[in-house]
Amino acid sequence: MNKKFLSEVQKIVLSAMFLALAIGLTYFAKLIQPNGGYLRFSLTPAVIIFSSLTVGPFYGALVGAASDLLPAVIIPQGQINFLITIVYGLLGLVPFFLMKLVVLFKDFGKKPYLTWGTLAGLFVAIAAIFLKTDWVAGAFFKDGGYKQFFGSSDLGIKGLVLLVLGISFALTVVMLFLLDRNFAKRNVKVSVYQIAFVCIISEILFMVFGKSLAFYFFFGFISSGATGSFFFWGPFAVLVIAIPVNVFLEVLVNCNLLPLAEKLIKPRGSKHE
Repeated sequence: MNKKFLSEVQKIVLSAMFLALAIGLTYFAKLIQPNGGYLRFSLTPAVIIFSSLTVGPFYGALVGAASDLLPAVIIPQGQINFLITIVYGLLGLVPFFLMKLVVLFKDFGKKPYLTWGTLAGLFVAIAAIFLKTDWVAGAFFKDGGYKQFFGSSDLGIKGLVLLVLGISFALTVVMLFLLDRNFAKRNVKVSVYQIAFVCIISEILFMVFGKSLAFYFFFGFISSGATGSFFFWGPFAVLVIAIPVNVFLEVLVNCNLLPLAEKLIKPRGSKHE
């Protein structure tokens, strides 16, 4: 599907559908994870990335920003962090251009080793954060609460979490391998590994670094209760935990929906169909 041949009406209608889906998934994530704090597993980023790749950066940014702002306005839960809204807007804006860049270097982007290497590097970085720092314990498990909950040592709980994250990464690699074989049979134009690379980079840039910075500046300097002492690395470390699961969800959703959208969403005018 060539986005430049979609009419503005088509883009508006599709964007409204994507926004409704994103808001519904946001509420669902909050419902099943009411006490998740900074840590939340959600399909909303997957839908925002999909909207960017389907209807383009402008409408993707609108879907991303509105999917964060509207739930905060409809059902307020404290102060609205407008910096998070900006982050979600960027999540809907940038993937479109990332995909353009990846496709430009198509031979490089289609190589599975780039994606596998990125996933391996992420796991090493997460392991280093867990084993060499107390950022996660300080932000997520207050006053040694993780020891009371699990009844285990510091190293034990860190090892358990790393095992779960490692399994998540392994499942992502297996999923990519199977999806790639499926794409080859269906003769899909875009590569599974190109989609995966865009999802991984988007997750790291915006859902981890972007949200961490938004929390840091808002709660540390902007909000009414700001003290300037808000700890950046705590939320960062907790958001890093969500990378394996969220990347898995984002890749799964986009690798299945993008070929489907290519088939079902027809540009206006028969000469482009």
